[in-house]
Amino acid sequence: MKTIYRLYTLLIIIIGAITILLLVWKTNSIHRFNLFLKSTHTNNERMVDNILNMDKEVFLRPLRDNSEWDGTVNYIENPSRGFEKECLTTLPSTFSFDHIWVFNRNGNRIFYYHRPGSVDLDTILSDVQIKQRLNIKTPIIHFFLNTSKGLVELSGATVVPTVHTKHDVPAKGYLFFARNWDSSVLKHL
Repeated sequence: MKTIYRLYTLLIIIIGAITILLLVWKTNSIHRFNLFLKSTHTNNERMVDNILNMDKEVFLRPLRDNSEWDGTVNYIENPSRGFEKECLTTLPSTFSFDHIWVFNRNGNRIFYYHRPGSVDLDTILSDVQIKQRLNIKTPIIHFFLNTSKGLVELSGATVVPTVHTKHDVPAKGYLFFARNWDSSVLKHL
């Protein structure tokens, strides 16, 4: 009888040891899997942030180019359909903008374009908003608006002569570009 009790005790110890080893292994596996998921999630967030930052720079570059240009200043002072046709209405096809606004120094709109088929946001910007958002301290802005038709990305800048690329002089006018975040933007990203 003593031998059987010893065998049962040994069997219980072996089964207990195997159970403990399996629990430790399972806990370790779950911990490693959670670390993997956390690492993957962090890397994915970093990659998305990098993609969005690169896209933002591409989106803001034509704004800087056009808001720091004597041609735009001259257009604001003396609007002409030739400049609009040659310089402004070509921007949407080149840079995938859906909307372009140009305002004079008083905040009065002198030009608005929206891509055919896109949401018309003609009245989304008012002279009060423009003067509150854009000034010497904040010459360039970039933000998103959630509209009833979806998400819209907007960027705006004070228009200054070419020699004032720091926008450190009073604005000659204001320039805004926008794009609707639809499936084509997401596919591009």
